[in-house]
Amino acid sequence: MDPSSTVQAHLGSGMEEAMNTRKASRRLGQNSLLLLTTLFLGSCGFRWTQVDRISRAVWSEDGQRVAYARLKYEERMPVLLLADTTEKRNFRYSLYHAAPDGSDRVTIVQDRTGLVGEFWYMSTEGYILVYQYAEGNNDARYLRFDLADDSATTVVVDEWIGANERIEVLPSPSGEFFVRLLPTAWCPETGDYRMDCSYTIEYLTGNSFPHEARVTFLNSATLEVLEQGVGKGEEVIAFDDYLTGAFMPDGSYVVSDGTSAWSFAPGLTPVQLVQIPDSACMYPPTASSTVNGQGQNLKIMENGQGFTVQEAIPGEDYGFGCDSGV
Repeated sequence: MDPSSTVQAHLGSGMEEAMNTRKASRRLGQNSLLLLTTLFLGSCGFRWTQVDRISRAVWSEDGQRVAYARLKYEERMPVLLLADTTEKRNFRYSLYHAAPDGSDRVTIVQDRTGLVGEFWYMSTEGYILVYQYAEGNNDARYLRFDLADDSATTVVVDEWIGANERIEVLPSPSGEFFVRLLPTAWCPETGDYRMDCSYTIEYLTGNSFPHEARVTFLNSATLEVLEQGVGKGEEVIAFDDYLTGAFMPDGSYVVSDGTSAWSFAPGLTPVQLVQIPDSACMYPPTASSTVNGQGQNLKIMENGQGFTVQEAIPGEDYGFGCDSGV
């Protein structure tokens, strides 16, 4: 045999072995990476896990009982690790009212599909008003849950959820009527007052276009618009900027844009106020809130599995009424 052929054969065999070794190492590395990825995805939070926690608790308007919501949903770490929030889905909520120590619990609704925003517990009139919305900020509405038979009645559908402005519904301090605030702004793009104007021109030019407050009083039991002599129906007032509304201790409802304010009350003509109410008058906006009239504050436990009653902190926790900054 030609010695050169022998050398070439040995070289060819060695190169083939080296290539096979590299291929085997590459496959081993790929398999190891796949195994590590599988273990990482399976053990580091990428699987959906069930969460069940109290999301909110408020006092009844008389400060004697508590209503709270339990929220259930599935959660996992984001697949894109750079995301700064977890992924959540399949939201359901339950509503209860109970004594302040959690005893004497009564179930109002169990595992209803959706999320709960704010809610108000009006025990004297026998209902809880809830702002409910679906995943993706869809199908938002205010619901009145009757405490006698647990029935749910739609008060207002928030057709403009996700817009610049939001329909607001509040129970009066006594719970006898609702107020509906429909804030709109002049929209140059369409030439009318709307809630969903993009405000592009306003932002680019620095101009502030007129805003309107449409205020309507509704009977909390029948949802009928209150008539003249009992209520004023719908009133429209012009403002210059974004609006906030709140009830005052005397039962009137004040809407302010920070520079001017108007007072609305059933049976009375709206009155422009000379003095803008202090911030302590504007929050909380009605008698049912996290702080009661005795200065007791409801705090959700960090793990979401309960709530505690604490003494309100002066200057930080405010109850309803302009003089109740405890």
